[in-house]
Amino acid sequence: MVAGHSYGEYVALCAAGVFSFSELMHISEQRGRAAQETQGTESVQMVAVQAGVDTVSNLLDAHTGVAIAGANAPDQTIVGGQRIPMESFLSSLDAAKIRHQKLAMSAGFHIPEARAAADRFAEALDGVMRRVTATLPHP
Repeated sequence: MVAGHSYGEYVALCAAGVFSFSELMHISEQRGRAAQETQGTESVQMVAVQAGVDTVSNLLDAHTGVAIAGANAPDQTIVGGQRIPMESFLSSLDAAKIRHQKLAMSAGFHIPEARAAADRFAEALDGVMRRVTATLPHP
């Protein structure tokens, strides 16, 4: 059994033999290209916040353009958004003495700014998955 989280889902599918390493590289390139072409380079930030979703949600009420991307653990929430709104949000985290770590990413995922990239990437992924399902044995 294999599992993955976010991009790790594609790595897990490759490890499980659903598609080849070459196809994983193709998918990876297409995912990155879609994000960069729709969001620009370095225009979106992602941050791991050492607080639960409820705490982060309360802080987000004052920050439009910033959204929860995921709840990784009871005390870790991933947040993302455009650079300027994110800087303001990070200042509010500092003021509240909530630890956080910027993630080394040049694009955002699982946030509203990623919608266009997700739509574009879905087309590329669909092509790979059609090839994969065409080779599966049929009952």
